[in-house]
Amino acid sequence: RAAVAGCRVRRGARVSQPRMAVLQSGPAVKAATARVAALVYAGMMSVGGAAAFKKTGSKPSLVFGLGSAVLLVVAYARQSIQLSLGVAVTLSVVFAIRLAKTKK
Repeated sequence: RAAVAGCRVRRGARVSQPRMAVLQSGPAVKAATARVAALVYAGMMSVGGAAAFKKTGSKPSLVFGLGSAVLLVVAYARQSIQLSLGVAVTLSVVFAIRLAKTKK
């Protein structure tokens, strides 16, 4: 007799592998999370650009805030993680450069 996970099995009997529960933790969830993050980031960029324009009158802040928001919404609509990642990386570099220059 062979013991498999504490069970007794007849010699020669087929032992099936335990079935794994299919969890929603694979790439589909990650892609959905990325899409939602792009949409949230688009909202933050549009509000931030509008707030900067209202506070300081900065047209470039308004244009780049709304422009990047539009790109992120397009990335959401096309389900393009690459586009949203490209926008996020580009904005991170721009923000890092501005932070280094102004210390704000």
